[in-house]
Amino acid sequence: VVRDRRPGQPTGQLGFPYADTLKLQQKLGDGGILLHDLDRIDTELRLLLERQPLAACFCEIPGNPLLGSADVRKITPLLRRHGVPLVVDDVVATACNIDLGPYADLIATSLTKYVVGTGDAMGGALILNPRSPLYRDLKPRAQAQHEDLLWGEDAAVLDAHARTFRDRVDRHNRNGLLIAERLRSHPLVERVWYPKWVCREAYEAVRRADGGYGSLVTFLPRHAETRAARVYDTLAVCKGPSLGTVFTLACPFTLLAHYNELNWAESCGVSRYLMRLSVGLEDPDDLWRRLDTALHVP
Repeated sequence: VVRDRRPGQPTGQLGFPYADTLKLQQKLGDGGILLHDLDRIDTELRLLLERQPLAACFCEIPGNPLLGSADVRKITPLLRRHGVPLVVDDVVATACNIDLGPYADLIATSLTKYVVGTGDAMGGALILNPRSPLYRDLKPRAQAQHEDLLWGEDAAVLDAHARTFRDRVDRHNRNGLLIAERLRSHPLVERVWYPKWVCREAYEAVRRADGGYGSLVTFLPRHAETRAARVYDTLAVCKGPSLGTVFTLACPFTLLAHYNELNWAESCGVSRYLMRLSVGLEDPDDLWRRLDTALHVP
C-alpha cells in the first residue's frame, strides 16, 4: 500500500523491531532505514526526513523484544507534515491496552497471538484508521490489493476464541506485571524490560484508562555469559518463539531471531543472552516458583 503511494522510496523503522519487520522492508520494499535509539527518535527522524523522502514509517508499540515505545505524540505530527503514513504494530500490547486512534494511519496486528490464545490458528489484520488525514488516500489502495486468504477452519477458531479475548488480556496483564516485578527485584536478574519501566511516558500516552502493560517480559540473568543457557534449559515452561498463548512460552530471542547477526543486534543494545517470556494464564505463584528455581541453578 505504501509503495503504491510512493514507489521507489524507502521506509523508516522506528525502534529495534521484531526481526522480520525490518527484513521485509529491506527485502520486499525499497529499503528499510533503522533508527533504533528511541531516546533520540524524534531528532533522528527529523534529520532523516530533511535528507530523504520516505514512503512510510513503521514502529511497534511496544517493541519486541526490548518493549520500548516510540513517542507518537512527537512522531505523528512530524510525519504528517511530510505526508508520511505511520504504520504501528500493536501485537504485543493489543488494542485492549492501547488506543492508537489519534496517532497511527495504519495498524498491523496479529490474530494468531492473543486473539486466538492457543497457538492453533493463524490470521492477521490491517486496520485503516478513519481518523487519519491519509485515510481517503490509503483505503482505496488497500482495497485494491486485498485478498481474503483466511482459512475457514482458522476463522471458526478465531470466532470462538475472540469472545474471551478481553477477559484473557486482563488476566495476562495481571500475571505479566506480577512476574515482571518479581524478576526486577530478584538478586540473580541483571535487568528486566517491561513497558511499565521502558519508555514509560511514551507508552502511557497511548495506554487506555483501563489498559495494562501486557504479558511480554524480557530479562537478562546475572553473569549471563556463563549462566543464561543453564537458566533457560532449567526453566520448566514451554519453549517457543510465539507469544500471547494461555500457556507461558520462553525463548532465547536474540539467538532465534538474529543468530547470523548477533554482533549487529548487540550494537543496537540487544544482548545475545536475552530471555523473553510470554506470561500465560497459569497460577502466577506456581510460575514464579519455576522461574526462581531456574534462576538459582548452579
